[in-house]
Parts: sequence; C-alpha cells; structure tokens
Amino acid sequence: TGLQSVSAATLNLRGGSGGVSNGAGIFVNGGPQLLTVGAGGLLLTGGTGTSDNFASIGGNGANGQTLTINVAGNTTLDSANGTTGSSAFIGLGGTGDLGSVTVNLTSLGNLAMTGSSVSPTRSGAAIGAGINQTNATAVVNISAADVTLNAGTLSGARFGHASGADGPGDISVTATGNIAFNSSGSIGTGARTTGNVSLTTNGAGKSISQGANSLISANTLSVSAPGGINLAGPNLVNTLNAASTGAGGITFSNSQSLALGAVTTPLGTQAVNISTVGGSSSLTVPAIGGDDNWTLVSGGATNLNGAFSANSLSLTSGAALVLAQNITTTGNLTLVTPNVASNDIGQSAGSIVVGGQTSINTGAGAVFLAGASSSNDFNQIGVTGGIVTVQDVNSLVINNSTVQNILLSAGGSVSMGGALTATDSSGTSIELVAGSGSGFVNPVGAGALNVAGSARWLVYSNDPVLDTRGGLVYAFKQYGSVFGDTVLGTGNGFVLAITPTLTVGLTGIVGKVYDGVNTATLGVGNYLATGLPGDVITLNNPGSGTYDNKTVGSGKTLTVNGVTVASVLDGGAAVFGYPSSVGTLSGPVGDITPASISAITGITATSKVYDTTTAATLNSGSAAFTGKFGTDMLTVATSAGSFVDKNAALGKAVNISSLSLGGTDAGNYTLASSTASATADITPASISSISGI
Repeated sequence: TGLQSVSAATLNLRGGSGGVSNGAGIFVNGGPQLLTVGAGGLLLTGGTGTSDNFASIGGNGANGQTLTINVAGNTTLDSANGTTGSSAFIGLGGTGDLGSVTVNLTSLGNLAMTGSSVSPTRSGAAIGAGINQTNATAVVNISAADVTLNAGTLSGARFGHASGADGPGDISVTATGNIAFNSSGSIGTGARTTGNVSLTTNGAGKSISQGANSLISANTLSVSAPGGINLAGPNLVNTLNAASTGAGGITFSNSQSLALGAVTTPLGTQAVNISTVGGSSSLTVPAIGGDDNWTLVSGGATNLNGAFSANSLSLTSGAALVLAQNITTTGNLTLVTPNVASNDIGQSAGSIVVGGQTSINTGAGAVFLAGASSSNDFNQIGVTGGIVTVQDVNSLVINNSTVQNILLSAGGSVSMGGALTATDSSGTSIELVAGSGSGFVNPVGAGALNVAGSARWLVYSNDPVLDTRGGLVYAFKQYGSVFGDTVLGTGNGFVLAITPTLTVGLTGIVGKVYDGVNTATLGVGNYLATGLPGDVITLNNPGSGTYDNKTVGSGKTLTVNGVTVASVLDGGAAVFGYPSSVGTLSGPVGDITPASISAITGITATSKVYDTTTAATLNSGSAAFTGKFGTDMLTVATSAGSFVDKNAALGKAVNISSLSLGGTDAGNYTLASSTASATADITPASISSISGI
C-alpha cells in the first residue's frame, strides 16, 4: 500500500501448474505504483493447474490510483495454455467498482498477448480493469514496438475491462511497429470500452490490422498508421477518426451506425474503404477532400454532410440515398442501393461532376439526379434502376443500362456507349434529349435502344446532320419541336429542333396546242419539292393551272393555285414539321404552239365579162376559218384568184392561192393550205360592130 517501486532486470510471473488458486503476481492496493523491468523483459504466463492459477500485476486499487510499468525489453502476457481463471492480466479495479484507475505500460520491446486454447472462462490475456470490475473507469495507456494480440481457440486477448463487459475509460495504444488484433477461428481479440480508443503507429511502413472476429468497441476510435489501416472486424464504434500517414490505405468495418470524423491520407492516392453492416447501421460522412479512392458501404442510411471530392467514389447505401452536397471525382463514381422499389437515389441540391464513368444501381428503385440548381457532369453513365431521371450540363455517353423508364437530358451531345433497355411495356419509356446545337451519336447499332410491348423511344436533338443514328429503326421524324412540345408521331421517333426549309416549284414544260383559252394541264412530273436530306416530299399536284395569257409562246409564266403538301416520308417513316400549305406556284414553264386552220371557206369570186384574161376578183369578207376557236379575230390577209381559163362560161372554177391569215389572233394559228376554190361566170363580151369586111 502507498507508493511502491519495484525494479528487476527480468520479471517472470507464472501461474501454478497444479491444483487450484496457485496464482503468481504482484498485488497492489492504494497509491501510485511503479514497476521497472530491464531488458530481460516482463513475462506473465497463465497457469495450467486445475483452475484460478493466474499470473497478474494489479489489485483493487483506490480511486485515482495509477499503475505504471516500464519495460526495457519485451512484454508478454501468455495464456495460451491457461485453464479456467488462469489468465495473464495487468490491471486495477477501482474501489467498489466505481473508482477511476490508470494503467500505464511502456515496453521498449514488443508487447504480445495470447488467449487460451484450453478454457473459455477467465483464461484470456488482458490489460485494463480488474476481473470483477465492470463500472470502474479504467484508463489504459500502452506504448511498445510491435503490439500483437493473439486469440486462442477458446479465449482471446483484450485491452479494457477483463470481465468481458465494456466499461468506461479511454484506451491509448502507441507503437513504433505494427499493431495487430488477430483472430483464431471464431475467437477474436480487441480493445473494448465505452470511452475512446486511440491506436497509433509511427514506424515507417507499419500498419494496424484486425482479424475477422476481433472487435474494437469505443465511443470514438482514432487510428493512425503509415503502412495502412485494416480494421475489418465486427467493430462497435460511434465515431471514427483515421489517418493513413504513409502509402497504406484505410479499411474499416462497423457493426452499428458510424459517423466519420477526420479521415486523412496526405501522401497521394490511397484506398479508403468504410462500411457498416446491419439493416439499420447508418453511415454519416463529413466533407471529404483529396484524391483517394473511396468505398463507402452502409447497412442503413448514408448521409453525406459536406462536399465530397476524391479520385473515385463507390457508395453503397442500405437505404434510400438523397444527395444534397457537391460530389467531384476525377475517376469513377458508383452509387448503389438495395434492389427494393423504395430505395431510391435522389438529388435535392449540389452538383455531381465525374471525370471517369458513372455507374448507378438501384434495382427497382427510382433515380433522380437532376434539378434546376444542379450542374451535373456525369461524363459516362450506366444505370440499373426503376424510373430514372438524369440531367447533365455537358455531353453524355450512355453505357449499358436497364431501367423501367428513363428521361436523360444533356447540355451537349448524347452518345450511346452500350445498349439501353427499358422494361415499361407502354407509353414513352426512353427519352434522350441532346442540348441545343448538339446531336445524337449511336455507334452501337440497331440494338442501342430497346423497349418492351407497345412502348416507344424518343430522341430529341437539333439537326439530323449532327446525328449518327446507327441503324436505329424509327417510325417518324418531327421537325421544329423540342422536349415538352406535343409529339405528333406514333412509335419510335426522332424529334428535331431545326425548322425544315421546303423548296417547291414547277419544272419541265407544260405545253398545249393553242385552244383559245389560258388553262393548262399539269402532270405529277411538273412539280418539284425538296426538303432536308432523306425526306421525300409529295405535293397534292393539282392537275390544272393558268398561263399568263392564251396566246402562243414558249417560256410562258404558268400559275397553279391550291398547292399543298400531301405527305413527307423518310423511307418508311412519316415526317412532321413541314408546312402543309404551299399556296400558289408559278414559273416560266408554259408552252403554247399555234393551232392549225385546216381550210378557209366562204371566199367568193366576182363574175366578169370576158376580157381575154383569167384574172378573177375575190371577195373574202365572208371567209370562214376551219379550226378557229371562239371569237378569235381572223381575216384573209392576202389572196389571189384566177379562172381556170379565159373562156366565157357559166360556173367556171376559180382557183384561189396565196392565202395568208390576218387579224388580231392570226399569230395563234398556222394555215394548213394557202389555196381554196370558188366559182364564177365569165360572160361573153359584146361585139358592137364588125368592121373591115
């Protein structure tokens, strides 16, 4: 009792090998205690006797008592062969199980602790509060080179309360070598307290590790190692602070909800793997910066409470995931929730910027990564989910995806990097929207977009010149429309913002023989209609039009009224968006050739008295023109007549020649024959006298 100081070059305490209660130890009770051991080291060995053959340093210390052990060599607590109650133990118990005690162990060599492979009852190795203490506050401070806790096949080794129950007090372990909590089968080792645990190794390349069944239980766990941290056991920690100060990464698993504190890896890109297991084990993550590769797995909800920046992030949430912070990765981003319809991924604020590929899997859950305030840039995205809405401010590549239905919009182009399949069997199950001035690019082929049942896909872009459709079969195209406008077509289709230019006109020659009127008859071949490449435009092709006038001529202006667009097709696909009414067309395609006057009749010859000539006088005032139309004005411009001979006779034939047409409409006709005939009399001349007889 009181201040005690014990020094030894070597201290070896070994429990008895026979009988009961043949323990070995140093018992302290009250006051600070100092134990100094030389380079020979400290060895506590649990006995092999029947029971309670412990090896221990400690006792029922008074409240506030401190036990300090300084060892210049190695420190070993070995209960490998310890029987029931035959543990290797260093610790104090507070008075009445309510006090506060401190155990300080500094070993310049290694610290090794081993549990029993003989008995599961009070046979392990421990440093902390006493065997019978559960409520006393035990502060444990360990310093050594390597710190190794090995489990036996039936009992383990631990820092904390030796009773097996977690009690109050902080545990601090500092090493210059490795810190290892090893397991043996289902038996583990650990550091257990309701207070805080600190594990630190400063040796270059040294690590902190944990076996599969070893356990750290603490309110706050702080770990730091240059060679990596691998604590993947079923830990029970409320808050984790972790620092990988060298080239090693960080792996930590927890069996209850966990809040991350400061997690740092100052020396380049490292792997950080944090997980909680159990259906309600949530994970809360503060603001994260750096260039590490992060893997976060939560058995319950996942809460990102600050901006997250890393080389890559793989986040698996056991419940619905709502993103409200900025996420930035230079590499890949993976977001996963369980395959349950209610376990959605949503975005209420912030922006997501990904330099690599984005992979999202909600099973049947919805995905909503969009919003007026978001400036998402996913670069490449693949989705497995239910109802999916994704908005990207730049160009976006879609990798292999299977969804219930999807609305994906980009500020730039939309490109296919794999097949997109939607399982909804009706309605519009795929909507892809490229940004203004951008197109749709499909190098995948005809199987790039796949819908079920009577459902359809729609692709919105700007100009077909910018699109690479890659063999996709579509039922229609619609111009002059953007996302949100009424879609006129049925089935799969492309909706394009560009307004098409329709060029229509008259072509060929629309000719006729003069018929006295200005009406024209047109055929299908007289109409010309062109639009955007690939579109075949058919007009209603009216069969009649009007020449500028009725007169003969070539290159005459022809006018057609009531021209409309009857149909526009792109192969077998209907095309919407061209104007339906053209109105009036005109062009210099008219050609009217002269009509033929087959004969001129009604020209009469005037009878005469024989005058020794055949000359006949003609009268064309009553001439008629065979082949003249309507009220056209024709006259005989020239004519010449002669009797068949000079002799007098009644009804003599008169030959008419040199006929030509005159009158205002003469230019619209040609004369088939310039000759005609008439009859007239030549009466004998009178001889008034005969002389010279």
